[in-house]
Amino acid sequence: MSTGIFLGSDEIKYNGNPVGNMRVGGTNICKAYVGSTQVFDNCAQANSTVVLQLNTNGLSGPSAGYTIGGNLAGFPKSGQPGASYSKFTTTATVNTGAGYTGSISVSDAPAGTFPSPGGTTVNVTTTITGSVTSPTPTYSDTITVVKSNPPLTTGTAGGNDTIGPFATGTPYTVPVTFTPATGYNYTLTASDGSSTINLSLNSSTGKYEGTLSRTMGTGGNVTITITGSQNAISTPHEFQFTASLLNATATYNVANTSTATSGSAPANVTVSESYNTSLTPNLTVTTDPGYTPVGSFTSTNPGGYTFSATNNSPIQVGVTSSPTVVSVSGSGSIAYTAVTFYTTTGTCANDACINRASGGTATLYYGSSGPGSGLFTNTGLTNQNTQYAGYHAKTTGGAILINSGGGTGALQSCVSNTLTQFTGTKFDTTKISACSGYFPDTYYGDGGLLVTSTKLYIGNTGCTGVAVGWVSDGNDAVQVSAGGTVIQYQPC
Repeated sequence: MSTGIFLGSDEIKYNGNPVGNMRVGGTNICKAYVGSTQVFDNCAQANSTVVLQLNTNGLSGPSAGYTIGGNLAGFPKSGQPGASYSKFTTTATVNTGAGYTGSISVSDAPAGTFPSPGGTTVNVTTTITGSVTSPTPTYSDTITVVKSNPPLTTGTAGGNDTIGPFATGTPYTVPVTFTPATGYNYTLTASDGSSTINLSLNSSTGKYEGTLSRTMGTGGNVTITITGSQNAISTPHEFQFTASLLNATATYNVANTSTATSGSAPANVTVSESYNTSLTPNLTVTTDPGYTPVGSFTSTNPGGYTFSATNNSPIQVGVTSSPTVVSVSGSGSIAYTAVTFYTTTGTCANDACINRASGGTATLYYGSSGPGSGLFTNTGLTNQNTQYAGYHAKTTGGAILINSGGGTGALQSCVSNTLTQFTGTKFDTTKISACSGYFPDTYYGDGGLLVTSTKLYIGNTGCTGVAVGWVSDGNDAVQVSAGGTVIQYQPC
């Protein structure tokens, strides 16, 4: 048999008296079972349904800008007519994470009782109001800072950056820098094509700096150009020219200076030129007259003098440390020429060459001014010769040294080196007489043959030219004028 459910002595029934209904939330329970045995049956009528509707007419803005959750449109609640139900709960939030902004409020459908008769369906409404705004588009500018070359051939531009993202119309600034090259100063401006600023030297950073103001558009590549003028800083550099010389003098020169820089050494010279200018210092040595350098002649020691490695070696102003020492040392000794001659004297130069090329020899010395300034018996040119005064002698070089009184002399050409001795010859005033009879004479001529000579000399000395007349060897005859000059030749 049926078994009821009691609350105390009262059996719990649907609309029982006293009321003792069973509910789950706002919904009455009309049937109950213990195992397979029904212990409660109060389903006197069908459940009624309340269905939620959403009113979003008061909500403006893109739907992507908000999220509605909780009880949505079409959400039902069911129960026995007259039974109570709780309010509907709906949420609505702005999608701020996606950049949307706004404000939304929700007026939920309130609690109530299920309508009668059973099986009835009614709609209730939750109202959502507010507004949502889409996120503002943002953009970025890619900043590239360059220098105008020319006129700026030195220094480095700086300030490359990516600015943003910002909304169109957003103001922003770009720090622009310029790193100067050593030894230069500048007057600079920076421009993006629409605005221009001046750059000023920041003494603490050592850079030229400025801030360019811009406004964000729709993004893109922006080039800021730095231009202006550069000026090389005039920088001093000292050259110390030193000279340790004997019987010689030195002069200095600095090549590539803006003004001529030269003079006598030793000297300390300071020049001021643009930074990094290449300058070349040079020392030149002049040996005193009558002297010759002492020392080896090499590529690094030209002229027998010793120069420092800095001679003719370029420096860079402001880069090479100052001072630059350029030095030279060495000495000059008396310059001389040695003349060795045979001490057997001749009447003249030709006589000495022809007949005096044997026997003892002696050596005399003369300076750079020649033997006319003195002949000396020592290389120091201090002991002037008098012993050989009046000599005509053959030298080993084939020239005749004529020593006159007082120890001076002169070098003469030795004609005898090309004289030919003609024996079996005869001189007479006429050709016929010269071509006939006995031929006892000896003559010298400057040609290989009698007829090819241009001048004839008498006898064995070769000192005196033949007198006016004819000289013949029996086959040919030559006519000579005063002094032995040949006028013509004819066969005998």
